[in-house]
Amino acid sequence: PTVSGEIQSPMGIASVEFIDPREPIL
Repeated sequence: PTVSGEIQSPMGIASVEFIDPREPIL
């Protein structure tokens, strides 16, 4: 799917943040 679809999905947002090591949510 496209980036927009992933961003719209709840998992997509989590994945984006997870990939960002600068802001660790855990």
